[in-house]
Amino acid sequence: MAVDSQIFEMVYVWGERNGERDLQENERKRGMNLTIIVLICLNVVFNATANILIKTAMNKLAGVKLNSLTVIFSQLILNPVFILGCVSFGMSLLFYSFVLQKVNVSFAYPITVGGSIILVSFVSMLLLHEKIKATQVAGVAVILAGITLIMR
Repeated sequence: MAVDSQIFEMVYVWGERNGERDLQENERKRGMNLTIIVLICLNVVFNATANILIKTAMNKLAGVKLNSLTVIFSQLILNPVFILGCVSFGMSLLFYSFVLQKVNVSFAYPITVGGSIILVSFVSMLLLHEKIKATQVAGVAVILAGITLIMR
């Protein structure tokens, strides 16, 4: 009988320790999930910002005759909005690299690209006064549904 109670106690203690480890593992995963979400959001925001800034810089060059690579390069390299757009792309790449360190590319890529498309669509409509067609809105809805499925 004493042996049975010792075995029971050993199994109970072992189960308790595993339960504690499971709780710790769940807390770690929850923290990592939050970290991944934040990194993906930063990636998307910097990517969208870069696209909007570079579009803005190119709009300012609309009157400039860009007939050679040298002229294009000299006009862009001196344009602070274009430079800021390039820096934003660099930041986006940095955050995306951190995301890829933690999750599969088959998970991260569709979410970051889809999120960027959605954000760029709405920001370009608001800030650049671009017209968004009903088909584009439908496409954004489909992308959003796809992101939702991927995240499950």
